[in-house]
Amino acid sequence: MKYLISDIHGDKKGFLKLLKKIDFDKDKDCLYILGDIFDRNVYGYDIYKYIRPYVEQGSMVMIKGNHEHYAQRFLQGDLDENLWSELGDPETVRRVKALPDEEKRELETFILDLPHYVEIETKYGKTLLIHSSIGEEKNYVFYTDDDGNEKIDIKKSIDKSIEDD
Repeated sequence: MKYLISDIHGDKKGFLKLLKKIDFDKDKDCLYILGDIFDRNVYGYDIYKYIRPYVEQGSMVMIKGNHEHYAQRFLQGDLDENLWSELGDPETVRRVKALPDEEKRELETFILDLPHYVEIETKYGKTLLIHSSIGEEKNYVFYTDDDGNEKIDIKKSIDKSIEDD
């Protein structure tokens, strides 16, 4: 069975409750996490540690959301802790900042490797999973920090993947 969820935002208790409710089985199910495991609650890093083996094994697929992007920029030194605290959550920033360097590098690599979208096959045909929206006027994923928005042209990326097929 395929399942979709987004915007967990550090709610580890709710996330684990959901997995129990759907009787998630890593050997036959796939859970697509459509971004934003961090911020708003303090357990985003714990969720990352929990899902990482499943992502590596392939029974969970995670898409990068804007809150992962904030963590990535912070870890790369491109976003200061005050701005990430304002955009996300001060406790999340504090926890990530306190990580040993090796764990910071592992988290950064994990986030860097996350796709911005995934295309899956469903009974309705090809289905695009994305954290943000696309359309004629909105072809970008926007990260709403006022300190140098990054635009990722999803439509061009999708068009290119279709050409490559």
